[in-house]
Amino acid sequence: IPSRFWQRLKAVTPADAWQAAEARGRELIGWAGLLSAPARATPASRPKPVPAPHLHPKRLSVTEVETLYRDPYALFARKILKLDALPEMAEDPGASDRGSLLHDIVAEFAQTYPEQMPAAAAASLIEIGERMFRAFDETPEVRAFWWPRFLMIVQNFVGWEERRRPELARVAVEHDTQGEFALPGGGGILLTGRADRIEVTREGKLRIIDFKTGAPPSDEQVRLGFAPQLTLEAELALRHGFPPTVRAAPVEA
Repeated sequence: IPSRFWQRLKAVTPADAWQAAEARGRELIGWAGLLSAPARATPASRPKPVPAPHLHPKRLSVTEVETLYRDPYALFARKILKLDALPEMAEDPGASDRGSLLHDIVAEFAQTYPEQMPAAAAASLIEIGERMFRAFDETPEVRAFWWPRFLMIVQNFVGWEERRRPELARVAVEHDTQGEFALPGGGGILLTGRADRIEVTREGKLRIIDFKTGAPPSDEQVRLGFAPQLTLEAELALRHGFPPTVRAAPVEA
C-alpha cells in the first residue's frame, strides 16, 4: 500500500514526469532481478552405463548382490569405475562401528563355547564385551551410550542362546562359502558369502543366522529378492555339501 507521502508526491508531479520515473524504476528492478536469476541449465539424463564384458566383475559377495538389486549404479561405480568414498578425518564411531563391535562380541562368545553354554554365560559375555570395548577408550561417548545398551542385549542374547542350545550339536561363526554360477551370456561369476552364525542341530539340520543391529528385512523383501543375503548363503551351504534342510533367519540385536 503506497504511503501517504508517496500518494501526495504522485498527486503534485506532472503525469509525464511520473510515468518517466516509473519506467526508469521498472528498468532498474529488471536489472536487479537478473542478479538472482538462475542460469539456463539442461537436466542431465539418467546414467545408463553399458560396460564391456571384459570389465564385468568376476566375483561378488552376497551383500553386493543385494546392492546390485537395489542400486546397480553403486556397484558399477565401485567395481568398474573403482570409486570409493574416502573415510572422514577424525570421524566419530557410528552405527556401522557399533554393529561390527556387537558382531565381534557374539562371534567370539560362540567360538569360545561352540558346543555348550558356560555356567555363567552372562558374565562371560560381559567379560568379552569389556575387553572389546577398550578399543573405544578414547571415545567416552561409546562407553556412556553403547555400554548400557550392550548390557541389555546381554540378557536377551543369553536367554536366546539358552533356548536354542539344547537342540544344537555345534555352532560355527564367520563361516566362508563360495560357489561358481553360470551366466546366461556365457562365462560365470564367483559368489562368496560369510555367515555370521551356522548352527548344526542334533538332527543334522543346518541353520544360517545373520545378526542385525537394525530392523531385519521383511518376508516380502526376501520373497521379492530385495534382501537375498540369507537365501544365497543357504544356496552356497548346499553347494558345500551341507544337509539339504537349511533354515535361514535374520535376527535383530
